[in-house]
Formats: sequence, structure tokens, C-alpha cells
Amino acid sequence: MDFSIYRIFPALGDSIMLCTLFKHKDISRVFYNRADLAVLKQIMKIYDLPDTIEFIQTSKPIRTTMVSVYSMMATERLHLISPVWKEGEREYWSYQLGSNDATANDRSITIDEVKSHIPRDASIMSAMNTQDPKYLPKNSSDVAPLDGLFDLMSNSSRHITCDSGTAWVAASMGIETIIISKNSLYFPSAHFAMKYANIHKNVTVYQEGIIGVRSPSAFEYNTICSTRIKQPLMSYPNFIKAISESNPK
Repeated sequence: MDFSIYRIFPALGDSIMLCTLFKHKDISRVFYNRADLAVLKQIMKIYDLPDTIEFIQTSKPIRTTMVSVYSMMATERLHLISPVWKEGEREYWSYQLGSNDATANDRSITIDEVKSHIPRDASIMSAMNTQDPKYLPKNSSDVAPLDGLFDLMSNSSRHITCDSGTAWVAASMGIETIIISKNSLYFPSAHFAMKYANIHKNVTVYQEGIIGVRSPSAFEYNTICSTRIKQPLMSYPNFIKAISESNPK
């Protein structure tokens, strides 16, 4: 089966979701307008997808985006596939405070927010604690190998995170995962991603301390936007319209 998408980002979470889609839909050819395939190719190996899948760049405009993918996978309840990785000892609670994307600081959570979900006597480990030289890129232009992260996560009994790639790693490994989602109340793509995360029994999504994925009130939307990003990305009616679309782009 063929699949078309406008852009493939070198993002961990997106790559795991695309691999899940490829597996469920038996995708053999992927057409795209723009792509950086480095992370996706690593994830395809970890999740045991065939290397026979073809990636073909085309100049023909493609409207499907990752937001379309999130929405479709949530609607069809296509659960995350699992990586081929040895299960560890589950000896600590892992956490992730922020995204590696420098433009995504509004997603970040605090260590106090993490600790509010963890027993006092539990051992904790940052998911960023993978700085062993063997896990670092050999050249500045290389993409860092993901082995260290998957090794660390395989030893995690629970994972608490912002909306980041480690959320999707943990969820796909069957680890009980808490996502403290900051931007899904004002950013449509984050809203659809959290709706997809929320279909998994081992995932609990929190928005402003409330469990579940919901639509904010106009007051809450404008207040959060003014606090986190200074001004809304769009008007409240347009936000509600965007998250209500059955086939978002």
C-alpha cells in the first residue's frame, strides 16, 4: 500500500507513530515533499520494519501532515507497535522535563511536577542521562544513536514526561506513562497527538492537573496563551474549529 505525507521531521515521536502506521497499514511506498529520514530509519530498525519500504520524493503537492496521522490513528485506534528490545529490570521511575526542540520550551515541566506523581522512596532517572560516549554521535553532522535511550527506558517501571519523544518510547514499550501536557490546550497538533496517546491503557494524560484530553473554555484558552506564549496562535473560535475537524491538515 502507498502512503503520502507532506513532510517527515527528524523527530522521535513522529517516527514511532509513522512506523506504527506503516505496520498497521502494510505500507510499502512512502511519497513525500520534504523529509529528513535519519531518525525514522533508526526507528524502523528498532521497531523491526522491513528495509524494503521505499521513500520517494515528489513535487506533486501533498496535503497530509502528521496532524492528519495523529487524528486518523486515534479515530481508527491503531495502537503503538512495540520495539524489538530486551526488557530490563524496571528498577526506577524515569522522567523527561523538556523537549530537545529549542522552540518547544512551552511544553516543559518541572521536577516538582514530576515528583508529585512519584512515591518518596522511589529511585528516579532522567531520560536525558544517556551521555555515555558510545551513545554520542561520532561527528557533529551525525544523528545520535538511540540505543542509550532505549536501554535506559527498558529499565524504567514508570515514565513521567512532558509531550516529548520519550512519551512515545515509553508508551510503545508498555511502560505506565504519565504525560503532563502543557500545550495541547492551545496548540491543535498537540491536541490531536494527546488524543492519540490517550487511547492507550498504559498512558494517562494530564492537562492543567486534570486527567484526560479536553477542549478549554475561552477564558482558560486566553489565560494559558497569555502566560505561556504571550499571545494566542489563533482566536479561540478558530482553535475550537481546528480541533473539531474530522480530517485535519
